[in-house]
Amino acid sequence: MKYTGIEIFFGSIPFTHEKLCDEIGKDLAEKIKDKTGFKNRYITSIEKDIIEIGKDALKSKPLAKKIFEADLVIVVSEYVQGIIPPPSSRLLEEFISPKSLVLDLNRGCSGFCEALVIANAFFKMENFNKAVIVTADNYSKIIKRNNRSLAPIFSDAIAFTCIEAEENDTFYSNYGYDFSRMYDLIYKNELGELYMNGAGLVTFVKNRVIPKIKELIEENGDSIEIDHFFVHQGSKLIINAINQSTASHDLKAEFLSEDIGNINSSTIPFLIKSKFQSEIIEKNQLCLLSGFGVGLSFCNVITNIRYRNDYN
Repeated sequence: MKYTGIEIFFGSIPFTHEKLCDEIGKDLAEKIKDKTGFKNRYITSIEKDIIEIGKDALKSKPLAKKIFEADLVIVVSEYVQGIIPPPSSRLLEEFISPKSLVLDLNRGCSGFCEALVIANAFFKMENFNKAVIVTADNYSKIIKRNNRSLAPIFSDAIAFTCIEAEENDTFYSNYGYDFSRMYDLIYKNELGELYMNGAGLVTFVKNRVIPKIKELIEENGDSIEIDHFFVHQGSKLIINAINQSTASHDLKAEFLSEDIGNINSSTIPFLIKSKFQSEIIEKNQLCLLSGFGVGLSFCNVITNIRYRNDYN
């Protein structure tokens, strides 16, 4: 696929490591940083949410043009103000073309890769050549600031990833679920906030995600050479566990989220942009992408990426 631009916007309030030290004590804050790898996070203000930040971003003419020209727009988000309407209605009401097909995907950190699977299927049909995947999460609205397990981890972010179909695309994927572990990351009404069992998530990654990453490589990787390995940045601990397990395949995922925190479904767009934004990629780069989280669900994709920022 040709990536014609990725734009990412964060919550407006920095939640720095220094602020965390002031709130919970330096010793505990340092232990959390060493384990998660996160130094800084960004959260939305009380007055504004991530969808409104996205609407402000769409006032940029180049980005609005990309949305308007898209044949397919997929909005990946768990953040809703109510049961109805879906996030796309709030975000796109002023910017969408009548010819565009708009889909809402209520998914977590696996959502970007799942949206790629959907886009790839549509690209095989007539009249579907351009797509925008919007990933938007606002966990700070459902996490209390004094929650020592979650507040030091998550940031609020929205990303717009613009892609186009190319002939002879390479695209392989696998995906799966473990709904028996749905309670390891869940909004609990009785608590009035998000609950996470970190140990359960690590077990899920080790028992379900890593074997499927290996399976995708072994089924499709013998005749191809993977250039980059982009993995959801759940924590530095999880990235290290994945790297240890895939070392025999000469693959190593980088941990690049120290200064932004866990941005959920926008993580992989952030990684792609971080890797390619300073250069024009004329040759396809074969990339392995892995997203996993709420559900619990995962989706792994091997795809070619040619990044060329066409905004300017």
